Amino acid sequence: MLDLLTSTNPREQRLNDRAPETTASPPNDRRPVVYESAIDRWVVALLLLTPLASLGLGLYAIVIGQPGDAAILFSTGALASLVSVAFALPCRYTVLDDAVSIRCGLICYQVPLADIVSAEPTSTLRSGPALSLRRVAIKTHKRTIIVSPKDRDAFITDILTTND
Repeated sequence: MLDLLTSTNPREQRLNDRAPETTASPPNDRRPVVYESAIDRWVVALLLLTPLASLGLGLYAIVIGQPGDAAILFSTGALASLVSVAFALPCRYTVLDDAVSIRCGLICYQVPLADIVSAEPTSTLRSGPALSLRRVAIKTHKRTIIVSPKDRDAFITDILTTND
């Protein structure tokens, strides 16, 4: 009966023989916590404005017999869409053991938790990797980073308790 439960394939048997008997757990069991960005409707409308306007004007150019102008407008709309997506999606903030990883499209950087002086709610219009006006200002000795997690309070608590 035991022979039926064990592998008869010699390759599988060799792999099983090399597998460790025990698995050591990592020194810190804390997993990264990901906070998605809140997204305001007006930001979505703003990001869609140029592509939709280019599409509408391009269709109008075709109707009035200007296919060359329509091609330019369609290309402009496609390029605007590509740039918007490349620099806005995905937008999320990951609290790691030693840093906050900020990702907004192609832009990705980390802020060490030891450098964070404070994190507080704000509604500033300052530029930052944030798709909402319900924002959090993360202050370090050198700069202030503006982010907009959906759950601001949990994000602030997580940063400040992890930083201690």
